[in-house]
Formats: sequence, C-alpha cells, structure tokens
Amino acid sequence: MCYTFGADEVTLRTALIHPLLQNRITNMNRIHRLIIYTLLLLLVPGAVAFAKDIPLKEVPKRVLDAALKAVPGIEIFNAEKEREWGRLVYELTGVSTKDGFYYEVEVRPKGKVIEIEKTKEPEEEADEED
Repeated sequence: MCYTFGADEVTLRTALIHPLLQNRITNMNRIHRLIIYTLLLLLVPGAVAFAKDIPLKEVPKRVLDAALKAVPGIEIFNAEKEREWGRLVYELTGVSTKDGFYYEVEVRPKGKVIEIEKTKEPEEEADEED
C-alpha cells in the first residue's frame, strides 16, 4: 500500500494505469483514423468531375445562350454534362470565329457561367502530342 501523497504516488499510479489504458487509447486512435478515412472517401469523389458527352441538341437553350453571350462568335462543337462537387455543370467547347482561339465554357443549368478557358488548340490535340 502506498500512503504517501506527492509526485512519487502520481508516477506509480500512472505506471500502473498506463498499460491498462494503452489498448483503449490504441483502439480510439484506430477509430479516429477509420472515421477520417471514411470522410475522405466520401468527400473526394465529390471533388472529382465525371463528364459525359452529350449531343448539342440536348443542351438546354439557357445554357447555350449563356455560352454564346460569354464568348461572342463562338461555334460550339462539343458538349459535356458533368457533376462538380455534386452540382450539375455543362462544359461547352468551341472555337471563336473572331480570334481563332478554342474555348471551354462551364455553365450551370440556369445559365450562370462559372469558368471560361481559352487555349490556342483543342485539348484533345494537346493531349495526343504529349
């Protein structure tokens, strides 16, 4: 039995309790890691966009009008429907008759332009050359 109170008793108690709590602490760390990995698996696919080519006639008029207004003189030749962060987005690719540049215009279904990318050549041709 230990009748003294002070630093020695605290150290003795810690030494006796520590092995008993080690399994519980290890299990808690495993649970925390499992929760973090699960959350990452659920969130990361939302960040990745999976695009599906669609015919131009299936693109809503509001989306086409927004892209044509955002890039005057664009002739759209490709359309993709995708989800970014869980939200539907149309990506329209075309070439401008005014400056000859290729454009990718991302538009929401209600007609809000999100992003416009401008390049000298289409993305598919740039990928093939690499």
